Amino acid sequence: MRTPLITAAACAIEGALGPALSGKMRITISPDSLAARCYAVSEVSEMFTCTYELNPEFETTLRNHGLRISGRTDPGEARIVEHSGNRFFIATLFQPQLSSTADSPHPLIVGLLKTAMSSPRD
Repeated sequence: MRTPLITAAACAIEGALGPALSGKMRITISPDSLAARCYAVSEVSEMFTCTYELNPEFETTLRNHGLRISGRTDPGEARIVEHSGNRFFIATLFQPQLSSTADSPHPLIVGLLKTAMSSPRD
């Protein structure tokens, strides 16, 4: 039997909106990460649907291949993953667009747009 990279989430969100286990969760962001530069804070609360997550058994393998877990919940579950070999590569388990508005765009969306508008790395 093979071990899956993506597994069913073990979390339950307080104030869940039904069987999808959606809600807000606090995420601690690693210093010196792209996510930390985008947010400019060390902790955020994000809205997401907790259905699947990275299997923690693969964390070392992912790190060895250039991926860094830069955002975690209090129990240590991965919620933000990035790759430093790209100008802007951030993957999240939450949905930044849920808290983004024209008057107050989400920090990760702003970061992506700023990167896209800047000149490419040499």
